[in-house]
Amino acid sequence: MERDYKRIIDKLNNYKNTHPNFYNLWAHYLRIKKENFRQDLINCSKVIERLETENDITPENLITLLILNNSYHLNTNV
Repeated sequence: MERDYKRIIDKLNNYKNTHPNFYNLWAHYLRIKKENFRQDLINCSKVIERLETENDITPENLITLLILNNSYHLNTNV
């Protein structure tokens, strides 16, 4: 994935001067997505560490957490 990201960014850089609005939009968007993905990997790693000592979550609790998470993001415009 990192190789694909670099390839696309390199191609996108070719249009930095001729299409600055297009460039800025995509460069900013991809940077945010990449950082969010890195944070998701960190969060997942922390959960994996806890799996050794914690019981599995019930499907009902999982659904509740997903709903709460979605509600939070809808209400905070994050």
